[in-house]
Amino acid sequence: GVLFATVWVKIDVIAPTPAANFTMAYHAVDSCVGWFVEFAITNTGSITWQSVKVTVKDLITIVTVTSTADTFENWNGCLVGTSQQDLISGEGGYSNGGSFGYDPTGNNLEATIIVCSQNGMGGTCLTKTLTFTP
Repeated sequence: GVLFATVWVKIDVIAPTPAANFTMAYHAVDSCVGWFVEFAITNTGSITWQSVKVTVKDLITIVTVTSTADTFENWNGCLVGTSQQDLISGEGGYSNGGSFGYDPTGNNLEATIIVCSQNGMGGTCLTKTLTFTP
């Protein structure tokens, strides 16, 4: 005779893990000793961000300022308003690009933000650039 067999195969549907990602947006120009440009950063991926480097270039004066940190801080003048050690998936925070010796408001600026999965700009890193006028 003829032998028929039914084989059931279980297939697990695994949702793809979202890639490392973030959004960045101009937040404010603030001053303390000099002026700094602050950015809102939101983690839109799956990797926790632990360090950040912000470089802001004034495309009018060609002055460039840079700041690197293992925290995400929102400054109010010379005082830290909020400080976070990392940005987990879905979380937002702030960072700035160092201090200009003049008010850059009204100038065309280019910001490059690099976030990394380990302190000291180590691990997996991702870079984004934004051109804007504060």
